[in-house]
Amino acid sequence: MKKTTVTDLAKLVSAATSSGPQWGEECEDLDMTLLVWRPSEGIAEHVNEEMDVLVVGFAGEGLISIDDENHSVNAGQAILIPKGSKRSILALDGGFSHLNVHQRRKRLMPGLGTDSWKNRVLP
Repeated sequence: MKKTTVTDLAKLVSAATSSGPQWGEECEDLDMTLLVWRPSEGIAEHVNEEMDVLVVGFAGEGLISIDDENHSVNAGQAILIPKGSKRSILALDGGFSHLNVHQRRKRLMPGLGTDSWKNRVLP
């Protein structure tokens, strides 16, 4: 059994030097990823047919589009993005940090916090 640890997400957000994933954790059932975006950055429009995604705003403000309906999400707010919907995330002025939580799936991770994730589509 994996040891339970506490992660200081606020510290990771404030220490971020690049955009994209800053931290990730998985367990038997879930994947969790902390993402940080500068203004006008984010996740390109795409359709994820595999799973629902819970997005929890952590810092700043983001514009989350789900099937062409825009939702402003701030720190402390959450939105559920249903599988099969067209979605995108755009950081507004001041940037946007959020935690994505979804059912675990197998994926490739080229590295946390690297520029290789700038144009990567995440669930």
